[in-house]
Amino acid sequence: MSLKYACDFPVILSFGHALLFLAWSRALHAPLNSKMQSVFRAGLFEGKVAIVTGGGTGIGKAIARELVYLGSKVVISSRKEERLQKAADELSRYIQPSSSSEVKVVPCNIKEEQQVKTLLIVN
Repeated sequence: MSLKYACDFPVILSFGHALLFLAWSRALHAPLNSKMQSVFRAGLFEGKVAIVTGGGTGIGKAIARELVYLGSKVVISSRKEERLQKAADELSRYIQPSSSSEVKVVPCNIKEEQQVKTLLIVN
């Protein structure tokens, strides 16, 4: 996968609160293997890139799942690479056959400036 600058997310941020609520709600109430549905139009984020910090667990993972389902290329990040890789494998199951979505794992401790820079310039 080759994502150059993973900073193409202004449109996603405008939907941030709705995505957060829907992802959180879905994560609490839907079984993992249930069919994914969204109130947003299919392919809404096709060709966009989103960075989800804390994307390995909880609400962050639920938001990443929604974004992947809607066509976004998603970079998930947290400090624990093993947890991220497990989440990426799970999230990949939600990629639609006709979508260009993908999930990339970038370990990052936000307290370390160089790691944050690496997160923003994904090679």
